[in-house]
Order: sequence, then structure tokens, then C-alpha cells
Amino acid sequence: MTAGLGIFVNTPSLSRFKVELCAELGRLRAEAFYLWSAEAVASVAEATRQSVDLTSYWAVAEAEATDGDAWVDLPVLAQGEGDLGSRLARVYAAMLERHGRALLVGADSPQLCPRLLLQA
Repeated sequence: MTAGLGIFVNTPSLSRFKVELCAELGRLRAEAFYLWSAEAVASVAEATRQSVDLTSYWAVAEAEATDGDAWVDLPVLAQGEGDLGSRLARVYAAMLERHGRALLVGADSPQLCPRLLLQA
């Protein structure tokens, strides 16, 4: 049995974006930090693949970004419409169907480490 990991992302150029962070850092720095954080989470997921059969996905909020070049280094799943609970449930169900096990994380979790991901 494999596992799927959905990394929930918003595309900075297409979403209302991290208002509190923008107020503190300015929009460009906030976007750069967010994208760095997303890449950090993805790199931890990829490092974890050495220990467990894990396939990571960008779970993208904006439909127009699923076919673009914003999220290219992992497979992409659309979050779809609705509130956060509906979008989480949709991605979780898709990964359960594909892999039998599923985990969801936010892209703004750069403190995630392989040990925590393996425990989950």
C-alpha cells in the first residue's frame, strides 16, 4: 500500500494572499517566503520517500493554476470549489482512492521534518 501527501497551496498571483504576512513583510517578501515554505515542505516529502512509498502532490486552490507553470515539480490535484473542509475532503478522498492512505499538510509549514512526516 502506498500513501499520498497533499500539500495545500495557493498561487500568490491568483489568490487573496496571506494578508497578515503581507502587512508585516510587504507582498513581494510574503510571496517569496510562502513559495520558499512550499518548496521546503516538498523537499521534506521527497526526502521521506526513501523510507516509505509516498507520492506527493500540490493540492492547488485555483483551477487556472493546475495546468500552468506555477506548480511543476510535483503532480497537481485541484482542490475544487467550496469551503476549506470540502476542499480538504475532496483531496483526501482522491488520494485514498489512488493510494489507500493519505496525509494533508499546508504549504506554510516549513518546520515540517522527515521524522514528523514518517510518524504521521
